[in-house]
Amino acid sequence: MLLDLMVIASIFIFFFISRNESLQYDKETWYQNTFSLILLFLFWVLLSGRTKIYNIPRNLTYTLFLERLLIHFLFFILGVRLIGKVSNNVFFNSDIYWLSLYLFIFIFLAKSLIYFAIKYLRSLGANYRNVMFLGDHQSTEILKNIFIDRKDYGYRIFEYESSDININELVAFWKKNGIHTLFLSMENSYGDGIENEIFKLAEDNKIHISLIPSITQSDFFLYDLGYIQTQPVLNQARYSLDYYSNFLMKRTFDIFFSIIILVLICSWVFPI
Repeated sequence: MLLDLMVIASIFIFFFISRNESLQYDKETWYQNTFSLILLFLFWVLLSGRTKIYNIPRNLTYTLFLERLLIHFLFFILGVRLIGKVSNNVFFNSDIYWLSLYLFIFIFLAKSLIYFAIKYLRSLGANYRNVMFLGDHQSTEILKNIFIDRKDYGYRIFEYESSDININELVAFWKKNGIHTLFLSMENSYGDGIENEIFKLAEDNKIHISLIPSITQSDFFLYDLGYIQTQPVLNQARYSLDYYSNFLMKRTFDIFFSIIILVLICSWVFPI
């Protein structure tokens, strides 16, 4: 995200200076452009929460990646046009099309380069994620084979040898191997008590659980259905604050609300 904002700022400043050399030292113009640039930053960050361009699963294809980027960019340009309509900034109204073209080219190249670089590094064994499987089933084997074949997904599988679940041994296994995700087959021989204990311990130890569903089961509530190639998996639903835009809005509200309380109430209750 920081790289994208730097690209936007660089292109914006370059266009303004190259086309308004006589206004380079005009303080009023720079103030107006700085405010407009901050609006662009905020709009870009808030929009990313909906288009999910920074919520990129490891198995996301390049086609879907470009689709998200294109949708995000189209909405962003629409926002820039709206800012130009309500702003007195001549720059937004005169150079908007060239600005849009340059933004799209540079951001497209930068994000594509990062996408393929990460894929390449993962295929070499870097930026991997430690995972394990519980429950032997055909769907489990299919998913294992996908991870083994697709090195660019960046998954490293650790086998849990014991057929019986010992809670203490399982937690020790997680800590020893740095397990990030537990793939649990929904067709397993564990009782409800064991499953509930696994979920509780996973939450306590910050282990992400993804369920490998069976087409004969339909109790999929509170989970997001996703696919790794052709194999469906159920991921725990994301909370509202997991999205960066919501997190940013909440943090901004917290800061402003705290300032208001300190200035209006605390200064009166606890005078200096």
